[in-house]
Amino acid sequence: MIDLTQYVKDATRTESHIDTVTLDPTYLATVMQIFIASGNLLDQIKKNVFYGKPIEDEKRNTELKNVVLSLDQLNQHVNSLGQVAVTIAVDPRIFHAILGIATEATELMEALTLVFSTQNVDNINILEELGDLNWYEAIAIDALAGDFEQVLNANIEKLRARYPDKFDSNRAIHRNTESERTILAENIDESQKVHPESSDS
Repeated sequence: MIDLTQYVKDATRTESHIDTVTLDPTYLATVMQIFIASGNLLDQIKKNVFYGKPIEDEKRNTELKNVVLSLDQLNQHVNSLGQVAVTIAVDPRIFHAILGIATEATELMEALTLVFSTQNVDNINILEELGDLNWYEAIAIDALAGDFEQVLNANIEKLRARYPDKFDSNRAIHRNTESERTILAENIDESQKVHPESSDS
């Protein structure tokens, strides 16, 4: 079994380093809004299929409107794309890791799309993308001075609290997020906790 501490060391050895993130903030923000809205739509599908939660028309329509609005904004901005570059106040390593996780998730969605068209599951490709996703996770954990094993243990403790016996649809839909946040905080060293002002999830 691979040692997770060594995995993080090996992952960061092949990491690309930059001093600052400089880009077109309007383009970034608009593309992120499209990604988030699409992700929320997929989340509704997931909860409908696996938890039996009905898709809420109002939430679905709001996300669809967000996609359309963002696409319209993107089209309006495309002529000036690349003309404005601003340094973003974000840790480049965390930015790289989160962007990488998002793009690997996109590649997994592409693999799932192929299943519908070919009826074949490309196990090697899916496992490769999962490995790449873990590489970006390792970068983020290292950038946050975290510990991979501790992150995984905290996740299991949270799930034990949510599902004491086994999966339960009602518990999946109606979560006690405050209690789960407390469990996560208790299972992560003080030095590795995210400052309150930087996250409320």
